[in-house]
Amino acid sequence: MIYPRRHLALTLPSASIALLLSLWASIATASIATAQATWTVDDDGPADFSSVAQAVSSVAEGDVLLIAPGDYGSVAVDKSLTLLGDPKIVEHPRFEYLQVLGAGEIRLAQLDAVSLYLSGIPGRSQVENCTTSAGLEARDVGELFVRGCDFDSSLTFQPYAGTPGAFVWSTTGAPASRAQFVDCNLLGGRGTPFDLTSGSGGAGLSTQGADVVVARCRIRGGDGTNGPFGLGVGGAGVQTFGGSVEVRGAPSDWIVSGSNDWLQAQGQGNAVVAGGNGVVTLVSSISTAGPLVGEVDVVVPRPTLAWGGVGGPGSARSLELQGRAGNTALWFVSDQAAYDESFAPLFGLALILDPASSFASGLVQLAGQGQSVGPGFLLPATSALAGVVVSAQAAVVSTLDGSVAFTNGDDLLLGF
Repeated sequence: MIYPRRHLALTLPSASIALLLSLWASIATASIATAQATWTVDDDGPADFSSVAQAVSSVAEGDVLLIAPGDYGSVAVDKSLTLLGDPKIVEHPRFEYLQVLGAGEIRLAQLDAVSLYLSGIPGRSQVENCTTSAGLEARDVGELFVRGCDFDSSLTFQPYAGTPGAFVWSTTGAPASRAQFVDCNLLGGRGTPFDLTSGSGGAGLSTQGADVVVARCRIRGGDGTNGPFGLGVGGAGVQTFGGSVEVRGAPSDWIVSGSNDWLQAQGQGNAVVAGGNGVVTLVSSISTAGPLVGEVDVVVPRPTLAWGGVGGPGSARSLELQGRAGNTALWFVSDQAAYDESFAPLFGLALILDPASSFASGLVQLAGQGQSVGPGFLLPATSALAGVVVSAQAAVVSTLDGSVAFTNGDDLLLGF
């Protein structure tokens, strides 16, 4: 399923004009056979639907659901849809178990759930400003972009006790799941004394046969709890079984392990980062406290990018770029997604957008790790663009040797 493109114009404040190399005020609408419709859902009415489950079964591929706050139970989504809570309201729509199974693509924003499970999604998936109390599990996801989410696996009863805050994995031999996490909090679950195998805490982030990039996140393993059958060991901050994990950020971003139970000596077995049959790349500016175990490469700081600001239509947003002071970043903003891994060997990461289709680009000089610089934007003051994704990425030129490195990418999902 390919989502249709709609007219999009971002306005830059006058102070940012000097940064631009080019700006196209509009984007031609692509010729897409499948029409897209927007529907409202409110369990208190009036709306097109009172149930999200009913809406999912009734609407067409590619449609957008605008969901009012309320309790919507458990929902399984099996088609390419956009599910949006209102970014202007603190209270989000609430779900028990939200599952996306076999959809071509999915877009989720401003939603709360006990658990979020994504499986068999070959296309691009966006998850923005969502929270869970039993973590995220993503299995066989082609391109997963997560931003501004709190995945807290805090439930202390089975089957959730001791589970990861986020678990990204693949069932194939080669890495087939690719994910990026930006500005997220990932907390592993606390162990339980009633666990028959272990009272260990879960990892903040766990991967298996997946390639994952983490930027500007805070990651913590779950605490251990002793019991009749448990060992009470704190979970690792990051744990990988095959594939790769790259963690970028500044000193304000951190990775820590969970604490051992009081009956266990601290520091025994609870690694901050554990690389097993895979490689973890950790930039040297990230704050860590504790051992690094297995295949862990510590490298010089690498540049990051994130969308800043909050709010719906008409709100102010910005690109926040960080990296070595004095380096120059050429940034691009586009509504045309891409994923090209052929750039990774030369520039460090895959290209996640099509620069040729960018409608805004510019140059900015970086100010250092932890010091954000970048242009500001005003989002269009209309809800007609709800569900449109705006992708951003930058290429950073080193003042030391002229080498070029890509930042991570970041997808902004427009609301209503």
